[in-house]
Amino acid sequence: MGSVSVVFGRDIYKKVFNKYRSAMLNLLLASFSWLSLMLIVAEFSVGLSVLPALIVYGVLIRRVYQRRFRGTGKYRVNGELSARIFLSLLPVFLYTIGGKGSVLGVFLCSVFAVMPIVEPILSNLVDRSKVRSVNLPNSNLEDKSIITSEVISDFHLFAVFVASVAMLINISVLFLLLLIVFEVFLMVLAANSIHKNFKRHISNDERTRNAIEAYCPKFVLYYSAPAGSVYQIGMWLNYLERIGESFIIVMREDKDFNDIKRLTSRPVIICPRIIDLDDILVPCIKAAFYVNNGMRNTHLVRNTSITHVQLLHGDSDKAPSYNPVAAMFDKIFVAGQAGVDRYHDHGVSIPNEKFEIVGRPQVENVVRQSDSEQKVTKVLYAPTWRGNYNDTNYCSLPVGLDIVSSLLEREVAVVFRPHPYSYKDAAHCAVIRNIQRLLKADSEKTGREHKWGHSAETGMSVFECFNSVDAMVSDVSSVVPDFLFSEKPFSIVAMLGSGQDFVQEFPLSRVGYVIEKDLSNLEEMLNKLISSDLKRVDRIEARKHYLGDFEEAGYADNFLNAARKVINDE
Repeated sequence: MGSVSVVFGRDIYKKVFNKYRSAMLNLLLASFSWLSLMLIVAEFSVGLSVLPALIVYGVLIRRVYQRRFRGTGKYRVNGELSARIFLSLLPVFLYTIGGKGSVLGVFLCSVFAVMPIVEPILSNLVDRSKVRSVNLPNSNLEDKSIITSEVISDFHLFAVFVASVAMLINISVLFLLLLIVFEVFLMVLAANSIHKNFKRHISNDERTRNAIEAYCPKFVLYYSAPAGSVYQIGMWLNYLERIGESFIIVMREDKDFNDIKRLTSRPVIICPRIIDLDDILVPCIKAAFYVNNGMRNTHLVRNTSITHVQLLHGDSDKAPSYNPVAAMFDKIFVAGQAGVDRYHDHGVSIPNEKFEIVGRPQVENVVRQSDSEQKVTKVLYAPTWRGNYNDTNYCSLPVGLDIVSSLLEREVAVVFRPHPYSYKDAAHCAVIRNIQRLLKADSEKTGREHKWGHSAETGMSVFECFNSVDAMVSDVSSVVPDFLFSEKPFSIVAMLGSGQDFVQEFPLSRVGYVIEKDLSNLEEMLNKLISSDLKRVDRIEARKHYLGDFEEAGYADNFLNAARKVINDE
């Protein structure tokens, strides 16, 4: 009981720490900046006094480097504000050490403390929401602004550092005037950009609408999601292209704009405001397709002149696959009858006529197992991510190292492909690295051809991973029903629930080998998975139930034909 409490307490600590980690770090940065000021006031040595500030500089400069040159991290205009204000006061305090300094010098130094307060205002105005587009003929509204709030913020950090050094080595305060003038110049350029954006807004909207009318799209692919979710539309683009009709991609946020425009030659339009959506809905648009349950979906669904179709970005027994919000759509495309039953079994009342069984086109190239006696020599381990809420945390990574170790003991090659979102969680990211190190060490020792990192996560699609292995270990994830198309054996790790309760909650697990969270039956289930699979016949029936009872040849045509009917109002 004591060990359970310790584990539970550790899990709670990790969740709280991960949730508030950024806020705690920013608070620590502000505290260190303030500490430097207090040490100067208390007349400690200059070297000791500026040490905490140097630590803050180091962290902030590292963030700038990662954001600008590594493409990671984000601009934290509000989170870093307190630290930046305290840090900006440093030149004033250094200038007035020992009661020295002129009134002009104090004034110029004080200007630095005011600059960070302006940053949030500039962030909202310079980067103000505006319609942008790319690949739209006769209306390329991609933002080309050079002076952004990030540029001003990064320069200010540099200027404060230079000003602090200047005060330490007694350079004339007039040098500060040059820094201030240049930063004000950047702000003037930003203000000019703001003015132009407001002035051009109406004409841009009209130009965009005219360009869309000329392009005459038949449907919209609508996207609103957290940064890094591009895979949600990436999995559908090829099949929407195969419909054979023109379409546009409408985004509500610009975070993934660059990634999405690299995926397609179709017009991509950012519509940050609700009223922007009204401008792009031209008469020739007959339908809108959605790939998630994002809250901002309602902004377009409110328009009753077109047919709204929910696709989702995976079909599984997870809660998002029976979310009650799906009721607001005109059509819900599901892979098989299981997709319909899932809503009803969880008390979600949606009329049957809203559902359309279309199969799961993405699995059309997954090769089915041809030999029921095929020996298992390579296993895919594909854990999902932890989700946004505790009651949907199906991720098996906390026990992943033990699972992979047990697979290696059975002398099989392992393909390790974690969910991309798992890299956002520090604890899970550490587990991923440990598993990768384990596979690397085993590969060097035994010569077995394991795959991890780039080769498994981006070098191959998940469906190519399916074709390269003989079995899979996963958890409650859309990966499992997709893998079911292959009719190969699989195990599911029951991270929430156990025994019959788990099987009842996640019925697909009936045709897999369920591993308990405490791994008490790990060896038994892996032996069945690898050496004595007896569930192939059951999996074949489950495949029809989950993925539609369609012929393997032309499997994706079921989706294409259903989509065409919606678009053509048939």
